[in-house]
Amino acid sequence: MLIGATLPAWGRLVNASELLAWLSRYRTYQALRPLWRALYTASPHIALPVSSGRRSR
Repeated sequence: MLIGATLPAWGRLVNASELLAWLSRYRTYQALRPLWRALYTASPHIALPVSSGRRSR
C-alpha cells in the first residue's frame, strides 16, 4: 500500500525495463546465497570483517 501511495512521486523516475533488469540481477544474487553459505562454512576466513558501526571520518 505504501508503494502505491508514493508511486506518483517516483514513478516517472523508474524505467520499467530497468526495474525488471534489477529484479533479475537481484534474483540471481539471491540464488548464489546457498553457494556462499557452503563456501563460508568450509572456509570462514574468506569473508570480510564485520564493521562495528559507522565509518570514522
